[in-house]
Amino acid sequence: MYKYLKINQWWGNKISPLMAYAFLGAAHGSPQPSALSLTVQLLLFLLASFGIAGFGHLLLDAFDQREDRLNGKANGWLSLGKVKASLVLFLLFIIAWLPLYFLTHWATVRWLVATEFILFIVYAVPPLRFKERGMAGIMVDGLYGYGMPALVAWTIFAPKPQGLGAIIYPLCLLLWLLPKGIRHILRHQYYDFDGDYGAGVRTFAVGHGRTATLKVIQNYLLPIELPAMVLDRKSTRLNSSHLVISYAVFC
Repeated sequence: MYKYLKINQWWGNKISPLMAYAFLGAAHGSPQPSALSLTVQLLLFLLASFGIAGFGHLLLDAFDQREDRLNGKANGWLSLGKVKASLVLFLLFIIAWLPLYFLTHWATVRWLVATEFILFIVYAVPPLRFKERGMAGIMVDGLYGYGMPALVAWTIFAPKPQGLGAIIYPLCLLLWLLPKGIRHILRHQYYDFDGDYGAGVRTFAVGHGRTATLKVIQNYLLPIELPAMVLDRKSTRLNSSHLVISYAVFC
């Protein structure tokens, strides 16, 4: 199952940072949760995160079969076969939702996770298939890959905010992670340019070229990310002396 869901591509760089948002949210709580309570919540959250991410990657493989076959790329849906892949997809859907019911702020979290699944469908499934719709596709990828998961983690573990606090930090988080997510998908498309072009997949990079893709990253996204990250960290009252180092490590 490890290779079918391509876990090596997303566990380290997407799931691990979510733990930081979870611990940050828990640190803002008063009184602090017990070690046992926090451990159980984290395990349930990780299980749900596995289900959500696994579902998204397998769903994308289901609609990337033609181009993956042409490019000789691994495809979990093709490897499992239609029947087994469908069963695994259903199981991942259950794994994604069931643990969340036992975590805090279910009334809000369910809508955030539902939005995440809608973004998966909009990105991968024809006739919408935003993956091949240029800038709209990379915006959706940035949201479901980075922005929405971080909001889910924060919402579960942070105390219920009041007043402006309910929107200030989530907005700061999105302002930072959306350009970060867009940068990562553009970099991915840059390296996949030849394969996508040969398979007729109209990604942003294929439509605008490698040079233009790099210019977007260098001239627009990176200059936005650093001040956005500073704003995000300031909104959580973290020590600013660690900002540059944490940015370099997290990139």
